[in-house]
Amino acid sequence: LKGTHVTLAPLLETFLTEVLFGEKIELFDARLLSRLSQHHDVREHIRATFVPLIVARTTTEVKRLTTGDRVRLSNWKPFQVTHSAVHPAIPAARTLFNLVPCNRKLEVAMAQTLDRTFKDVVAFAKNAGPQALRIDYLTDQRRLSLYTSDFIARKTDGTYLLIETKGRVDKDVPLKASAAVGWCKAATASGVRWEYLYVPEGVFLEFSGELIADLESVCATHLADLITERVEPQLTLGLGESAEAAAGLSGFVVPEDEAALPEKMKKHIGQAVAVFRFLERKTDASFADAFTSLLGPIDEMAKALLRDYLAPAVPEGEPALTEFFTGDLSSLKPDERKPVEWQASCLRKLLVDGSGVMPIGVLRWTLNYAKSPRANFGGVFNTIRTEIGPFASPEFAKQIESVNKFRNDYVAHQDHELTDVEKARQGLQEWIAALAAMLRKRKIER
Repeated sequence: LKGTHVTLAPLLETFLTEVLFGEKIELFDARLLSRLSQHHDVREHIRATFVPLIVARTTTEVKRLTTGDRVRLSNWKPFQVTHSAVHPAIPAARTLFNLVPCNRKLEVAMAQTLDRTFKDVVAFAKNAGPQALRIDYLTDQRRLSLYTSDFIARKTDGTYLLIETKGRVDKDVPLKASAAVGWCKAATASGVRWEYLYVPEGVFLEFSGELIADLESVCATHLADLITERVEPQLTLGLGESAEAAAGLSGFVVPEDEAALPEKMKKHIGQAVAVFRFLERKTDASFADAFTSLLGPIDEMAKALLRDYLAPAVPEGEPALTEFFTGDLSSLKPDERKPVEWQASCLRKLLVDGSGVMPIGVLRWTLNYAKSPRANFGGVFNTIRTEIGPFASPEFAKQIESVNKFRNDYVAHQDHELTDVEKARQGLQEWIAALAAMLRKRKIER
């Protein structure tokens, strides 16, 4: 979208001065400026109000045209799959092909049930391969994408089913389901009846019937709940201090730490706590965003701590620098030497160039090395022992280890989705405590 300022600016002004706070105020009212600059709830309400409206007015719907003749599933071209323990290709008598390729245990169970249990299923196949049925839909991020259901089946009454087995539900699942329901409705208009069967894992595991029609009845309410849109009325906010701000940092920062934290750091922590408190009122929210405002302070504090204790020992100019950061690693095997060399290179970038990769991870390694029984490799490694060693207590090392692992798993790489509110709360408390602990360590002997 281009040139939107002229259109959106007056609408935003009207929304802020007449709608959002339930009373008319001036655009430059000090209370409004304070709420806009400091509190996350105002920004989130603006986003949640305007983004859907903008999307609704800028999304173009087009009708897909027929580009070729229909192809019966039984006439699909053969395609290759690789059988493995994780992705098994199992035999089945009712499948139109010789094998049923499966991606998960739940798919294996469904394939076996379609083949052996359901008396009202004539034939089925995995919806896979180059000719698979793919339905286009808009993702949660409003991008055009394709949805491929798990199975296609034909019942004894001639009805065809698109079947989706689902264990874990993400934001796009309702959108995919809506697209599939719409596709089945359009396909049925041609004279052949199509239906969409959405099967949650929990429902399937408890189901013991012998007819897929009974499974359809059981799953119907789950599908309805999935695709039903719940329209909420426009909320108004208080013009005074937000509930998040009024609550302060209570429950996340112990009083003695709060008194010692710099104002800039408390602002970052306040943002993290406000986002957490906003997200905990949501259903199935991901709490990773609550930690975003602390990523910078965590790494900056780790970097400052390392520079405090190690930078004074760094020599000037080559080849002294190379010798200092290389040390003597001859006692290590090649596979042991590589990670140590990597950490040394990270320390050089951090201490000499002021850059470096993930300082909190480097700090974690130095704390572990400072107290490890392995040999002293000289150079920067000796400095780590003498300077970092005195304050590298097991408790502090464990604290930094926990923050580093949580960062990698749930925030930076997001290998795991953070939807557990208590895990997120505990993680946020640990991050804030680690910031305070690093701040205290900077004051030791300095």
